[in-house]
Order: sequence, then structure tokens, then C-alpha cells
Amino acid sequence: MIEMRLTGSLERGGTAYALVIFTEGADTTEEAERSQTIRDLTRAVVDALFPAV
Repeated sequence: MIEMRLTGSLERGGTAYALVIFTEGADTTEEAERSQTIRDLTRAVVDALFPAV
């Protein structure tokens, strides 16, 4: 079982947010897809917390 995880912290206006994403798969054949999913989720969270002005 291959596991990927991302842990990060974001801060806005004195409030801290933890972002933890776990994925798992049987092997590395889906690694690129899982990596893209992590990037997409991270972007969605960052965009929600820090909207463009």
C-alpha cells in the first residue's frame, strides 16, 4: 500500500488552520493523479481562506 500525505498550516488574521490530506493506493501507478488531487484540494483551501482582492 502506497500512502501519500500532505500536512500544512495556514494563517490568516491571527487564526491558524491545519490542512492534512491523506491518500492511499495499491501501488505507484496512480501517484500522479493523487498528487494532482492534493494540489487541487490545497488550491481550493487556499483560495477559500485567502480570496483574491
